[in-house]
Formats: sequence, structure tokens, C-alpha cells
Amino acid sequence: MALNSIQICNMALSHLGLPRISSFAESTKAAQECDLMFENIRDATLRAFPWTFARKVAKLSLLSDEDPPDYDFAYAYPSDCLYALEFYMGGKQQPIWEVRAQTLCPGKMIVTDHEDATLIYTARITDPAYFDPLFAKAFSYHLASELAQPLTKRTNIQEAMLQVYDRVLASARAVDANEGWADDSFSSDFLEARS
Repeated sequence: MALNSIQICNMALSHLGLPRISSFAESTKAAQECDLMFENIRDATLRAFPWTFARKVAKLSLLSDEDPPDYDFAYAYPSDCLYALEFYMGGKQQPIWEVRAQTLCPGKMIVTDHEDATLIYTARITDPAYFDPLFAKAFSYHLASELAQPLTKRTNIQEAMLQVYDRVLASARAVDANEGWADDSFSSDFLEARS
């Protein structure tokens, strides 16, 4: 059965021993706090590790109006990118690159001397139906750790939830790290560091 955002919130509330909610629109403090925190904690948990279910590879769009000092090219930061991992280079040496603020308009850009850039990154996955089960579990404990203080006023519960989150995240990382790329010819510093 596919998860939804309310089920993940109810997992977090269950970890805290609190009653469930049925929607974010409820007038309960639990529903209001879940609604307030859900997206931010989801994104923070996605950024905590390069989850395979959230990994994307995309050719970057050149920003022709940007002229970055120290680099030859500026590329638009993908709108769904939460964490830029590395350039896809087909086994070649990784170029030097940085994430910077755009100078001509709000937003981020990636600057490098490499032409025709393709980025591997962790994407913002908003539909819980696509969440890996271990990610969902880690996310629920991370959410519980943030909900603990406003809903229980007990810092010891918050600390306990954060410790469980750390353990679940470590377990999820171990399992997720074994799920590899289908293309055996792909080689990267990121993947080599994981082995």
C-alpha cells in the first residue's frame, strides 16, 4: 500500500504516543504542527543521504547571461534539486565546480569550466507513494523529533526520537548503499567512496 503524507505524520505521532490526525486541515495542534513541518523535514531527510529513489541525472541548462568570475560556464540549478552530488563524466576526472547564487536574478547556479554539464543530484520527491520504506521510517522519526517539543514539551522525548532517527538513518543508508546503478560502465568518486 502506497503511503501518503497523513500516514507519515501519523507514524511520527505514534512514535510520540499521540493521537492520529485525519487531515492537515484539522483544528488540532498536532495537525497544525504536522502541516507546518512536513515539507521542511521531508526535504532535510532527503538531503541527509543520496537516496537512490531520489537520485536524478539531468543535463544542465546554460545561463548565457551569467559571467561568473573564475569559471567559463554558469548553469541553472535544477528546480527540483535538493543536493548537487556530482557531475556525470562517464568515468572521466571530475571537474571543479561550485554552487553559487545567481547574480542577475534570484536562484542558484552551478559554475564550472566544463562544457555540456550533466549533474547527478538528489531531487525533491513530493509524492510519498514513491518513498523508499526505510526513508519513510527515517523521515517519520525525524518528523517526530521535531514535533516532540511543541506537542509534548519534553526535551527528553525529542532527544530520544532524534537518536532513533539517527539509528534508522544509518540502517537505511547501509541498505540503500547496496542498491546500485544498472550501468556498470559508470564510475565516480561518489560511488567509489561508498564501496
